[in-house]
Amino acid sequence: MTSPNDAPMPDNQPTNDGQPTTPMTPAPATTMPIPQNPESTNCIERRYTLSVQQLFQAIHDQLTTGATFTMDDEDARTGTVRFHAFDGAQCTVTVTAEGALGSVIRLSATNDDGNKRSQEFFVKLDQRLGVTQTIDPSGGNTSIYAPVMPKKPTSKLAVWGIIIGALFAFLAFTSDSGPSWFFGFIAALLSGMSLYATRTNGPKQGRILSYVGLGLISIGLVVGGIKAIVSNAQDKADQMPECTSYTWTDSELAKMLPEPESKQGEVTQDSSDHFSIEICDTSVEQFNTYVADVKAAGFNVDYSKSDDSFHADNKEGYSVSIDYEFLDKNDVMEISISAPQNNTDTSTSTDEDTSDSDTAKSDEPSDTEDTTSLSDDKQSGSSSESEQPAQTEQPSTTADDDFKATMDSYEAFFDEWIEFMTTYNAEGNPLSMLADYTQMMAQYTETMSKMDAIDETTLTPEQQQYFLEVQGRINEKILSANLQQQY
Repeated sequence: MTSPNDAPMPDNQPTNDGQPTTPMTPAPATTMPIPQNPESTNCIERRYTLSVQQLFQAIHDQLTTGATFTMDDEDARTGTVRFHAFDGAQCTVTVTAEGALGSVIRLSATNDDGNKRSQEFFVKLDQRLGVTQTIDPSGGNTSIYAPVMPKKPTSKLAVWGIIIGALFAFLAFTSDSGPSWFFGFIAALLSGMSLYATRTNGPKQGRILSYVGLGLISIGLVVGGIKAIVSNAQDKADQMPECTSYTWTDSELAKMLPEPESKQGEVTQDSSDHFSIEICDTSVEQFNTYVADVKAAGFNVDYSKSDDSFHADNKEGYSVSIDYEFLDKNDVMEISISAPQNNTDTSTSTDEDTSDSDTAKSDEPSDTEDTTSLSDDKQSGSSSESEQPAQTEQPSTTADDDFKATMDSYEAFFDEWIEFMTTYNAEGNPLSMLADYTQMMAQYTETMSKMDAIDETTLTPEQQQYFLEVQGRINEKILSANLQQQY
């Protein structure tokens, strides 16, 4: 008895009628039968600026993920890969190293009509590698495939450096006060940072723009430096008196002072209530000697002395001021003396009172009937006399009021300037406040110039006292705002 498993297998083999047969080799399961035609073999060779490992891995990824080609086998040790296409093209790729330039891919294909599949293989491989054809750097007519360098964005720091640098240079040419050194610092900072960002391996391009920004800064520095030198020389020239031979005047004010030793100088003012003169070629020893002579002449009331100045009054209220300036070519001593203000007012009031008295006497009535009228006239005259000194003092009071208003306007500006600069520094110097900053600094420079132009020797004691008070308050506010180190 037999089981189904023991049943003989049916003989499906065809008979050969006694004819000899040729054994057939079965086709591999992973490949399709491809007719071999040695005459249709094509070869392509390409050079890449990539390593063997990079190329071999890219070929492996392409053959294992694409639909056009199917990998048959690969040998990483020899760098060989065999694969076929869906239309029967059979290809063999070999990757080998070639010196320092990179690697070479050699592809041989059979049954590839017109190299269609070979070209398609290389097109997809180049896309995967991100390479493009270029000239071989070693020379010759051969080409090489290298990675495409991505285009870098232009550095915005370099662009802003040019904009701020151009503004800095423009102000250096057009501004009377010279360039804004704040703009120069910002432009230099931006251009320096852009130089680093646009280095050879940096993330940005536009190195030439960085050099342009630095060039504009250099132009602004040169022009600003020249202007500063010229302005400084002009200021010193303006301060220099005309050192010619002078004649000591015989006015009442000049007679109260001893005559200086040097005979070179310039009389700057000579009037009944003020006298001033600038003496050239005066040494420090001569200045100290002259101050001692002035004190000996009676100017020792409420005096104050420093290394380069002396201020004092005498018993009659006359005020003297002596300042010593160290200049390049010669040193100058400035001397000024002023009459007391109330002296002039008193003499003017006395003359007017005398005139009113004479007028009243000439108008005295002869009849007793005019007694009432006389009394009214006297009252009117008395009222006029009491009002006359006030009218006499009005010009001086008006001048003091005008000077006080001017100084108050200076102090008000500095209050506004300190408030703005405190906000500007606290917010990190924003570009949005740049226009206001420029306008404010220009007004700051103008106000400082006006204050420096005030000649203290021409001020009355009251004006000079108020000038010092305002100046002290301004300095105290700047110090409390911590702005004295910046401006």
